[in-house]
Amino acid sequence: MEAGAALMGAYVVFSPARLRRQTLILCGALAAATLAVAFAYDGWRAIPAAADGATIFAAFFGTIMILRATAVRRPETATARRGFTDLDPAVNRAVFWWRPI
Repeated sequence: MEAGAALMGAYVVFSPARLRRQTLILCGALAAATLAVAFAYDGWRAIPAAADGATIFAAFFGTIMILRATAVRRPETATARRGFTDLDPAVNRAVFWWRPI
């Protein structure tokens, strides 16, 4: 096992206490899908290799956080949020859940 996979595993083990509920649900679903595919195709050796290859995405995390923080401070973001909060709740649900009004 490469060092990247070991560090990624340590991160997964020690970080759940600080994650939001939605993130925990997403991580749980991804872990369940990974285990199901590994079980179905007997691909247990692919998991550490994939984790090692995925460590490159950690390098982009800081950049994404900076971009998000910048976007939150933009006046256009505040205008869009006000626009969504001013919508009728039935219209808002229809837009986001693709249900007819």
